[in-house]
Formats: sequence, C-alpha cells, structure tokens
Amino acid sequence: MRLGTDAETTSSLDLRVERSSRELLLTWNPRSELVKNSTGATLTIIDGGHKDDADLDLATLQNGSLVYSPITAEVSFRLEVRDARRGARDTASVTFSAVTARPDSAPLVLRVERSGGQLLVAWTRECAIIQNATRATLTIVDGDHQENVELDLATLRGGSVIYSPITADVSFRLEVIDATRGTHDAAAIRYVGSGLPRPAATSPPDKPPAHVVD
Repeated sequence: MRLGTDAETTSSLDLRVERSSRELLLTWNPRSELVKNSTGATLTIIDGGHKDDADLDLATLQNGSLVYSPITAEVSFRLEVRDARRGARDTASVTFSAVTARPDSAPLVLRVERSGGQLLVAWTRECAIIQNATRATLTIVDGDHQENVELDLATLRGGSVIYSPITADVSFRLEVIDATRGTHDAAAIRYVGSGLPRPAATSPPDKPPAHVVD
C-alpha cells in the first residue's frame, strides 16, 4: 500500500496485484478523488470457475488494499467505484497468473466461505495430487453429524462444492489419493460463523442430513 497524506491527489484507480507468500495483495490508489468521495464500490473476483461480487465497505476502500487467498493459479479482479452524489464512476481491472509455477509446487489447501445460507468449500486445483487423483473423500463434521462424501474426479478437479450446513460449526477434511503412484495428501479447515443455524442441544432423530451440491 502506498502512503503519504501530503501527496498530490490523482484520478487513476491504479489497481495492482502481487503475490505475498501464498496470498495475493490487491492494492489501489486511496488518493483517487473518486475513492475519497465514493458512495459504494464493488470488487468482482474471477478465480478459475468461481465468480464473486463483493461490496467493499468505505473503510476498506479508502484503506487502499486487501488480501485475497486464491484457489487457482489465475485470478482476475475488477474494481468499480461509484460516487452517486456526482453521478460518477470508474473501473479498473487486473489479472494475476501463476501459470509458470510447477503444478506440484501448489500445496493442497482448503478454503471455505459463506455464500448466502450455504458454504462454498474450495481447494487448490493445481496440486499434482489433484490432477493425478484416483479417489477423494470429503469428511464433514457438522455439529454431532458426520458424513464421508466420495467425490467424483470431475467434481474434485472442478475445485469446489456447495454445502448446506445444519449448525454454525462445521469442519471439513479433504483426503486425496493417487493409487497409481502410491501417494496421498489431506487438508482440513473449520468454519464457525454467525447467521447460520445454531447447534441444538439434541438433534431430532428424524432430522435429515445436510447435503453437498456439486
């Protein structure tokens, strides 16, 4: 992030992205006149086959940066900033590509985020273990309920599934096996969130299980 309160105001959004360890640092010009007077901003992220439109709060917009955890090797960002009072808007786009990285250099990492009343569970598709997998199991622990979901290879290589939670505390563990080479890998993550169903003291015996949607 570029600092300097006494610097001259510029009009360009100057959207930029760079790798920071395993994450991406996205920056823009907080001194832009439109950013200073903004009434709203939307950041569109296209990460492989996943697209997300995020409304940025004004504090984040005026801070000039955010960190994003990618799930694929190519991610596109589009920032739209609006000033409804003056009827003005501006957009800027940037793409990060790590296609030169070796496939086996990408670790198997799970990521989960809320999508409406559901959870989007995604993983790094560029891992050699994913590309060469012969079997994959997604274990879900949702409150007192546990299920093991055998993922077909098309879903595994697609990089994500949608899960409908039954409590506000859900853990995921993805195990991937390459029987041909005799290798395997696993990654786990836990999601605890508000706005989702709260765990009950006891679950009704006839309560249907949650489900995964490819």
